[in-house]
Amino acid sequence: INRAVSLDSTLPDAFAWRATLLQASWRWAEAERDYQRALKLDPSYEAARQWYGEMLLLNNRTSESVAQLKRATELDPLSPIAFASYGLALAVAQSADAAIAAGRRAVELDSTFVVARFMLGGVYAEFGRFPEAIRELEAAARLDTTSVHALSLLGYAYAKSGNKQRALALAKGLEADAGHRVSGAGAGAARIYIAL
Repeated sequence: INRAVSLDSTLPDAFAWRATLLQASWRWAEAERDYQRALKLDPSYEAARQWYGEMLLLNNRTSESVAQLKRATELDPLSPIAFASYGLALAVAQSADAAIAAGRRAVELDSTFVVARFMLGGVYAEFGRFPEAIRELEAAARLDTTSVHALSLLGYAYAKSGNKQRALALAKGLEADAGHRVSGAGAGAARIYIAL
């Protein structure tokens, strides 16, 4: 990617992709610089705006994240991932109705998109709406039976809603996978145990 940037410093894609790699290495300041450069070159680059908004959310810059992700949904009103991320940012900002609306929009756009389902389920769980959270998280788990995020959030929602038997079964399943074939399974099991 550095080679692409050095060959043509007017390519927003090169800066955006390099930013995602820098972000994955927790090199936040450098990633932010590259996201901003990509967006300066192409202000309508929806994916870069979404990725930048997600990075801002990871860095507890919630209001900036919400603004970037809202703009991403305006640039591509048919992007389920942009709406799912926007809904999550709104949930962190404690804007319940707007968060749920954005999450629902993501699922409306693609009801088979696992990420949209588990993010909407997570939004519902954030606001204590566990029956709705369970409905979405069970749908996500049916779509991808190996999704650690969906299974751990589902276990969390089961635990919080009082269904300790189902929560414990999911926690034990994830715990058995920890350190083996499934990345993040240990953390997923821990989430459920904490809720229990």
